[in-house]
Amino acid sequence: MRWGFGGCVGPGPFGAFATPELWTLFDEWLESLEDELVDFAREKGTITAQDVADRFKISKRAAKVLLKYVQYKGRVKSSGYEPA
Repeated sequence: MRWGFGGCVGPGPFGAFATPELWTLFDEWLESLEDELVDFAREKGTITAQDVADRFKISKRAAKVLLKYVQYKGRVKSSGYEPA
């Protein structure tokens, strides 16, 4: 069982064909996205889910998930998602 972007991503729909190489690429992409998000928060001071959605051209819902994930990792604070 692996932990990733949405929580546990083990034997779900991707578990049957996801190779270690694919997981490595996903992890590298996600880490890069996290870094960009934290840099963005530092530049702006505070950010909202809508700010993230606009900046990364993703839905507001996806932005909220990304912010929660980065918050869970301790990289931003929850009040306005300030850089940690």
